[in-house]
Amino acid sequence: MQERTVFCDTNVLLSDRFNLDDYKKVYISIASIEELDGLKKSEDVGYKVRRIIKELKDADNVEYVLYEQGNLAVFEEHKNDNRILQMAYDTWMNNKDKDVLFLTDDYNLLVKAKSIKLPCEMFEFKECEELYKGYKIIELSEIELANWYESEVKSNIWDLRINEYALFKVNNVIVDKYRWTSEGFIKVKAPNIKGIKPLNDLQQCAFDLTNNEVPIKIILGKVGSGKTLVNIRSAIHLLDKGKFQRIMYLRNPVGKGRNIGFLPGNKLEKLLPFCSSIIDNLDGGEIQFQQMIMQDKLLVECSYYIKGASKENTWFCLDEGEDLDIETLKLIGTRVAKNSVLCISADLDQTEKEYKHNNGLKEFVEKFKGNPLVGIITLKDDVRSEVSKLFGEF
Repeated sequence: MQERTVFCDTNVLLSDRFNLDDYKKVYISIASIEELDGLKKSEDVGYKVRRIIKELKDADNVEYVLYEQGNLAVFEEHKNDNRILQMAYDTWMNNKDKDVLFLTDDYNLLVKAKSIKLPCEMFEFKECEELYKGYKIIELSEIELANWYESEVKSNIWDLRINEYALFKVNNVIVDKYRWTSEGFIKVKAPNIKGIKPLNDLQQCAFDLTNNEVPIKIILGKVGSGKTLVNIRSAIHLLDKGKFQRIMYLRNPVGKGRNIGFLPGNKLEKLLPFCSSIIDNLDGGEIQFQQMIMQDKLLVECSYYIKGASKENTWFCLDEGEDLDIETLKLIGTRVAKNSVLCISADLDQTEKEYKHNNGLKEFVEKFKGNPLVGIITLKDDVRSEVSKLFGEF
């Protein structure tokens, strides 16, 4: 927490980079509260408003400032920005230590604040820390690795989280891979899946994740990295072995769990255009796809239609998971019943604009990384083709 006292304008409060806990004390004008109240049902920023209101309810470092007509007559009083500026100025003047800093992301308001000598600062939209990857590359000498192998208790001296992968690198080559668990290190083992062979070390870790006991599996990666292939082929492999009764293939085809009624045909016909990923990863293509549906081994759904559902012994294959808000991801996750798993494949670089600042998967990864029920791995290399790789870098 910063030892700073700030007075925030409305837009700063709405920023997904703003955190109340970052400051010793936060002053907020009643004018801003009125603006937030008027924006609660906005399609564009309503979710941001609800987020900050929820945080304000639980905050103990916030003080609200009432408006009193002040001496800033040079500015038009009826404008909310000027009312906020007046309240910020009064708060600064009334503060014994004069340590209140006015935060705004509005350049014009910053100029006004400077003109009246009010201490002010443009709110910096700091870059987020790199999203948790689910693995660490650990560079060792041959002697260091040999000593680690020989140790009776293989200690976690690298601060690995539960279910995080350790890739041991010696002389610039990955020579071994382990997963850290509550019971110690477990060596990575990729299953023997007919026609499928991991193409790199991270894919091997991904297959290890999809074939172990962790019930929530998240495979992140760029275009062509194989994340959907790992998800679907692992699901079919375990279905054939009798580990599950069915696969439920899920997409959020029209965003935020909306109804797909405007698309032509019955439900399956409406969803079929979004099923190319699973069809492409079946040996039998569309024929196998249709057979699995007729045999009740495959269900195809979108988030809108699973409200109230509860599926046991099911592999939930959630594809294109980057386009989910918090509410929709929560809706899907709460459908997972006994002996079922949820496996999410996603490319967060391809997130649609409407999910950039309310991304359920990003929030989930940051909140639950290291949880024993959650495993995460991030694939890096485009292994689809040289053409795909070229366009991925375009």
